[in-house]
Amino acid sequence: MEPNQIESRNSGKELVLMMQVDGRQYRLTAPEDMLNDECGIDADEATRTAWVREHLPGIVSAIGAREDGGWLKAPYNRIMVEEID
Repeated sequence: MEPNQIESRNSGKELVLMMQVDGRQYRLTAPEDMLNDECGIDADEATRTAWVREHLPGIVSAIGAREDGGWLKAPYNRIMVEEID
């Protein structure tokens, strides 16, 4: 499952994915502190985006955990999920 788009915030330090699942639109945020821990504090936007793309299945599983009340293992438990209109 691919995101509709990936946007950067804070000069590429934080990434936001927009996804549609079962007719619902979600915004998933990979926060700066999580990406710093996973990619290194000096990682550029391209490196962070590559990490997000490589870990999409785990990131997307945050939607299911939100909807079903499940638990996620680190680092995916740090993904913020919002349902948007």
